[in-house]
Amino acid sequence: MKTGVSLLRCGKCGKPFNPFGAAHVCNGNRKGRTKLSPAVSLGNCPKCGKPRGNPLTHTCTVRSDFKARQRAAGRQAAADRKKAKAALKRKAEAERRKAATARRRAREAARRKAAADSRKAKAAEKRKTPARPARPPHDYRTCTDHDCRRYACLAWKEAWQEGRTTGLDDGWDIGYDAAVSGRSRDHH
Repeated sequence: MKTGVSLLRCGKCGKPFNPFGAAHVCNGNRKGRTKLSPAVSLGNCPKCGKPRGNPLTHTCTVRSDFKARQRAAGRQAAADRKKAKAALKRKAEAERRKAATARRRAREAARRKAAADSRKAKAAEKRKTPARPARPPHDYRTCTDHDCRRYACLAWKEAWQEGRTTGLDDGWDIGYDAAVSGRSRDHH
């Protein structure tokens, strides 16, 4: 520990100085004279570098940002834990959705397979039963059944009758006119 004794104190800045040692550089702004007052210096604290007046009352205060960095690290750790928890929750949710999708697809596949098996069974059953015998061919132009109720036969018979009636009427008129005028029936 370095100790020093000084008898003079600067009137401007109030710091002790030795007039025989190095020059005292004062940056004080107040007016005053150098005073004669004894000052004992016990040197500077080796930990904090501040001058120690009384070693019994000196409290060493090391300026550090440790507490601030510790709080910032705690906040960062809490944020990281929160992010990790959210990521874990998202991953679990994604796994749950993936499992639900797989179950839904399996149910749909089973349903489709059951429907396909049912269709195959019905098709196989149809192949086993004999086919219904085909209806005999029925040409509406040659149908001679007066009670036949088929649409084509009814339409043909009605049109045939109407054409025949019209043809007879027209033929009668043409034949009569041809006979009276002496012309052939083919030339109208």
